Amino acid sequence: NDLPPRRKNSAELVKILDPIFAAHDYAYWRHTLQVHGIPFGLIGQLKDLLADEQARACGAVVETANPAMPLTLAAPFGLSTIPVPPASRAPSLGEHTDDILAAAGYSTAEISALRKAKLLG
Repeated sequence: NDLPPRRKNSAELVKILDPIFAAHDYAYWRHTLQVHGIPFGLIGQLKDLLADEQARACGAVVETANPAMPLTLAAPFGLSTIPVPPASRAPSLGEHTDDILAAAGYSTAEISALRKAKLLG
């Protein structure tokens, strides 16, 4: 097993390779590596996921009915016996405050008083 020696030297290898890779842009390296049959992949950032073709193809990115947020991440798991519901928007800040306070036992008058005192958003 040659993994431990490889790990031992990985920091040195990064110091050698970083300036080499930084000398050219991604398009250059993609072309060069593909031409030579060298497999590679990007370590992506979350902000890039919505535009990722593979993420859309595998269902990790789904459309929503919210024009302000037309795409979102799908649920991270599914159950074969339960269909996945369409993605919906997250509630706005404070959208369910009245319902939650009512479920906690507050009366409509008490909730109104809290709002009047500017204790709720």
